[in-house]
Amino acid sequence: MAKGDRARSMYAGRRPGRAAKAYMRLWAWVGRRRFNRSRLVTLEFRGAKTGAVHSTPLVIVRHDGERYVASMLGDGVAWVRGVRAAAGRAVLFDRGREEVLLVEIPPEQRAPLLKAFLLVAPGARPHMPVDMDAPVEAFEPVAAGYPVFRVTPAPPMGDTALMETQPATDTTDTTAAAPVRDFEPLLEGIRGAPADGGPVELIVLRPDREERRLATEARLDTDEGVVGDSWRARGSSSRPDGSADPEAQVTIMSTRVLAAIEPDRSRWPLAGDQLLADADLSVANLPAGTRLAIGEAVVEVSETPHTGCAKFSARFGSDALRWINGPLGRELRMRGLNARVVQGGAVRVGDSLRKI
Repeated sequence: MAKGDRARSMYAGRRPGRAAKAYMRLWAWVGRRRFNRSRLVTLEFRGAKTGAVHSTPLVIVRHDGERYVASMLGDGVAWVRGVRAAAGRAVLFDRGREEVLLVEIPPEQRAPLLKAFLLVAPGARPHMPVDMDAPVEAFEPVAAGYPVFRVTPAPPMGDTALMETQPATDTTDTTAAAPVRDFEPLLEGIRGAPADGGPVELIVLRPDREERRLATEARLDTDEGVVGDSWRARGSSSRPDGSADPEAQVTIMSTRVLAAIEPDRSRWPLAGDQLLADADLSVANLPAGTRLAIGEAVVEVSETPHTGCAKFSARFGSDALRWINGPLGRELRMRGLNARVVQGGAVRVGDSLRKI
């Protein structure tokens, strides 16, 4: 059996067999050790369904001064699912322990990174349908099937090492026995958000109901909303036919409100909004019909209100839900606003929301 065929047979159906699992355990052990001088690292992540901690060996790619990891087996592997479910949170062992945030690279930007990956990861070559010596353009048609993540230091968070995603079907109020918080002292800070020109701080994609995926860039589309998000597939219970609401293609929430109800920034993606920005989203500042230029895209603020639900209560507390759904919360749009895309284009973290 040829070497490439033998390697592929260890991952039949793009799943590791018994021999592959033993091999992965060995190299995961090596990757954790400080004596490791290879490009091999060990990624520790939580399972997407069970929350159990797992580890896997990966090859680190250094390209243009940044670190990247890629999946040679595509989207379906456990570590990719786990990282997406944790909104990018993981632990990396590379001659030491480091809490990291893995930011997924859009498919249209992956080709040069996949080529660089194959050049330094011999074990991945049998699993990809492109030769490592092929031009970068040859990787573009397959790039969507092979996730690539940029490795960045994790922002400060609470006591847990990895973010835990609340199941979408769990509507238990986890703060029922907790003291009711007083949010009033935080109102001044929320009211002080920029009326114009506030930056996008996080971009969050929702590939599925149980997943949150952080991105540094996303494309807004007049038909699909945020490309890579599940807005269309989710539909809307407010519409008679259950189809997606065109007035709610994009939702934007204030990071000042999120900071008030949840100090742990790593949990902010659980809010379910695609764009988190430091901006005054109040009805007075952005009445329905206002158009906002964000990067290359333009969105229009919708009349449809964006309100909190039982899932929001379960994740951030019933006291937070009552506060943002109250008269003042609705006036300030604390839960955020709905918008439709009127001009497609790229939006990046750091782009300003500008009234036009």
